[in-house]
Amino acid sequence: MVSGCTRCKCKVHDSYYMELMAVAKALKRLGKYAVNGKTVLYTDCQSLVTEYNTKMAGWEECGWKTSEGKFIRHWKLWRKIGRRTKDIELQIRWVKGHVKNVFNNQCHLSAQAEAMVRKKCRKQKLMFSDSAVQEEMKDGE
Repeated sequence: MVSGCTRCKCKVHDSYYMELMAVAKALKRLGKYAVNGKTVLYTDCQSLVTEYNTKMAGWEECGWKTSEGKFIRHWKLWRKIGRRTKDIELQIRWVKGHVKNVFNNQCHLSAQAEAMVRKKCRKQKLMFSDSAVQEEMKDGE
């Protein structure tokens, strides 16, 4: 499990950016420890799975730009992911979120905690909205 943003200077990022950041950070930590060069990452973000599996290679070939010549959304993170997957076989798979998948729910709570820490420095408060997830985590310990 990897929590998202670093060095953001309190800049608010969208959830898709944070999903990509988590993948990039996981790949950085993974380094060369992949078993047989194969790695599987799970996410509940369907667009990330689809774009990685069907569009990333084309984006990389086109310099991370669309057919209109504009940079794709969050292209720097996609480029980082592309560089970190050169020497490993990465699969990104979708898992349905918040349905008693302990790992997904643990990541959800971690992301909320990270968001709370980041918002505190802007004197805002974030409450955990998903009490069922919290209860499941207590039961799973």
